[in-house]
Amino acid sequence: MSIRDLRTKARSSLHKAMSIPAVYYSEDRLTQVECTVRVHNRTQGFGDMTGFDYQPAERITTVPEIVALAAEVSPSRGGVFSLAADEAYEVEVVMPRDGLTVSSQVTRMSASELASEDPTLTFPGAS
Repeated sequence: MSIRDLRTKARSSLHKAMSIPAVYYSEDRLTQVECTVRVHNRTQGFGDMTGFDYQPAERITTVPEIVALAAEVSPSRGGVFSLAADEAYEVEVVMPRDGLTVSSQVTRMSASELASEDPTLTFPGAS
């Protein structure tokens, strides 16, 4: 077994163990796909002097990211990952596929955005 095979097996096991069920809706909301995702909330610095020790004009913010199996879903800008009745994320940027997975930078939808969705987004486990 090569190192590449070991890495693929490890990444598959990690996703299986750490993922949660979700429903992905296409940008036009006509297509829905059940999938499993991992949500990462990482902090990132933004500003005109990022990287300087004293950070004079930098702002630190949380950038949510969703990792999904590429075999399950192909996200696109404007699509929505629904994780629960009160938790959904709109896709902003889709990163290039990385082997088994595809990552997307997302924005968490507010309660008013969720309420105005038509058709109403469902969440995993709901029929």
